[in-house]
Amino acid sequence: MLFLTALLCSLSFANPILYFSTIDSWKAVSKWYVGLTEKTHYKLNKDMKRLVARVVRNNKGDKTKIASELYYWVLNNIKHLDSKLLTAFKNF
Repeated sequence: MLFLTALLCSLSFANPILYFSTIDSWKAVSKWYVGLTEKTHYKLNKDMKRLVARVVRNNKGDKTKIASELYYWVLNNIKHLDSKLLTAFKNF
């Protein structure tokens, strides 16, 4: 029984953890993140515009199919996470 008690006490659900933060709200976190990404990550180049146009044309305007195809394209083709973003998360 002693072993079982020690095992249960080591599990996170048996020992709840309370975190504190000086962040005012999730809205503040959202504004901070948008500030990191809005300047560089949302600009489409010609290749991306062609890709989106092709996906829209091939799916005849069906928003669900368009979203799905673009989602899987990103999932399969985007492999890089900006090191500046990683540094920003560490410094937040």
